[in-house]
Amino acid sequence: MEPRESPTPIYRWLCLGVLFLSGFMAFAIRLAPAVALPDLQITFGLTAAELGLLTSLYMWPFAFMQPVAGVLTDRLGPRRSVTVFMTIAGLGQLLLAAAPGFGFALLGRVCTGIGTSILYVAAAKIMAEWF
Repeated sequence: MEPRESPTPIYRWLCLGVLFLSGFMAFAIRLAPAVALPDLQITFGLTAAELGLLTSLYMWPFAFMQPVAGVLTDRLGPRRSVTVFMTIAGLGQLLLAAAPGFGFALLGRVCTGIGTSILYVAAAKIMAEWF
């Protein structure tokens, strides 16, 4: 197997910028329900326990995927894994935003947690290899 060519410096910095933007968005997504809690409670008629479940359903899948994140990053490659999993996170956010009911909102938060879980591991690998 031939060694791959190293990416150009411009491509490296562009990818790093996209990773930083993705990291910022993942952080904002983690905190976004705190701002929308009153609206979510009114829209879905939620109790305090259901609100807590909705907000925690980001971190549980995120934590569950952490041991798997390194393996997936090694198998798929960091760029491909970031692309696939950030797409899953984006679809989860769309599902949450358009949720017709509480169940879909929960599913959207789960997808978002799974999708953002791999970002930090893959970003660290990209930075270690390219910088």
